[in-house]
Amino acid sequence: MALSDLPVSDVPTPDVPVPDVPVGTWVNRGDTNVYDCPWLQLVTSDVLLPDGTQIDHHVVRMPNPAAGTIIVNDGHVLLLYRHRFITDTWGWEIPAGAADPGESVERAATREALEETGWEPQTVAPVC
Repeated sequence: MALSDLPVSDVPTPDVPVPDVPVGTWVNRGDTNVYDCPWLQLVTSDVLLPDGTQIDHHVVRMPNPAAGTIIVNDGHVLLLYRHRFITDTWGWEIPAGAADPGESVERAATREALEETGWEPQTVAPVC
């Protein structure tokens, strides 16, 4: 999607101050909550682009994400091939979900892998 395709509230004007931030930084000047539930939050962020253009950027936030790349002994990666009804398409995905309250990210990743693939990782380690 090109910048010109995004909804723009203002075109760049000299009266829109660009904060003192590193070159290329998008500045979030505040969020408006659109939808909120225990699994996700949808907000519209008032974003100031580096050239002074203001856009309303839609952001999906997940409060407790848990995902992982599962590498088996021979170097292959475990993926799911599944149907997504919203787009009516099939595609490859990594096992993912959310950490339950009080659950460690490592335990959540192990649980999600088992729930979604039937395979339980023997070791779990963060990569970043």
